[in-house]
Formats: sequence, structure tokens, C-alpha cells
Amino acid sequence: MTMSLGKLKLNLLPPGPPSAETIDETIAKLDVFGILNSLMEKESRSKNLKTPAAVEKFNHELKTYATALSFCNVLLLSGFLAILYRRRRSLYVEHLVFSLHLASFVLLFSILPTPLFLVLVWLLKGSALKTAAGILAFLLMSVEMIYLYKALLRFYRPEIATSIRGWTRTAWMTRLAVMTIFVANSVFITLTYGAGAAIALWRI
Repeated sequence: MTMSLGKLKLNLLPPGPPSAETIDETIAKLDVFGILNSLMEKESRSKNLKTPAAVEKFNHELKTYATALSFCNVLLLSGFLAILYRRRRSLYVEHLVFSLHLASFVLLFSILPTPLFLVLVWLLKGSALKTAAGILAFLLMSVEMIYLYKALLRFYRPEIATSIRGWTRTAWMTRLAVMTIFVANSVFITLTYGAGAAIALWRI
């Protein structure tokens, strides 16, 4: 699931295991900054990247390093939260714990859409499938945003979490923080998997 910001396509959820039949297809999905494509062209001068063996090794390396680097996403997000909420929680470890919690939720949530989309593919075709998939993606994103809103209030503003009203300044500031964190987390996920793809290309 991706989000477009102009020419950039950010990953809202961690990408699933690489399943494309060519390296080019996988790179096209992950290369939002145009760096991986240049690296792939450079590597292709000395290596044949189109053989089944090369594709299999690339997919294996990508899965291995993207999984290992996923913890970097937690560190980046916790650092971002430490800056954003430095007056609410003074210890970095507190932001790290919340980031781990959020990352676990996002990872779990990334598994949920797969069977739902498979059911849609089985039941619907053509424009009906696109419409239903769009609605499902919107609903899933809405649930994730609502969860993040509630979690932020309970962790960083517990004194008002149960009494806050929907149209107050604090509520709107929290919604703005949710959007900021949501976009930041998407950027971190995209960067992490992009780094994993770069390492996978180097190791073919």
C-alpha cells in the first residue's frame, strides 16, 4: 500500500516478500528517489541481472537485509518522536518503547490486507475490483490513523486522553501530529527498504 506525494510514492506499510519475476520490477516499486535505478544500471554492466539465479539471490538478499534494517525504522521513528515530544517524555527509551509498539502494530496491520485483497480479486473484476480495493485501502488507512490518534493521546497526553473533545485545539493539534508521524513513518519505511534493495544489488 503506497501514498503519492507528487512524484514520490511512499510505502504506508512494510512491503511484502519480493515476488516479482525480474529485479527491474522490484526496483521500480522501491525506487522512489531514482537512486536504485542508477545503481542497478551500474551493477548490470558487470553482472547479468536477468538470470533466474540472479533474481532468486536478489530476492533472498532483499528479504534478509530489509528485515534486519527494519529495526532502523524503529530507531528513526523514536528519534523523530523524541524531537516532537521532547517536553512530554524526557527519556529516549520511552519514545523507543512507543516506536516498537507502533512498528509492531503496523507490521501486524500489513499482514491483514493480503487475504482481504485476495478475496476481492476472487469475487470482483475490472473497475469493480479497483473501486472495492480503493475503498478497502481507505478503510484500512483510516483504522490505522484512528489507532495512532488514540495511542498518541494515551501515551503522550494521558491526562486528557479520556476527556478530550473532537473540536478542541488540542484535538486538532493531535490530528496534525498523527499526520506528521504517519508521513514520517512512511518515509522511514521507504528509506529502509530502499537501503535493503541497494545492499541486495551489491551482493548479487
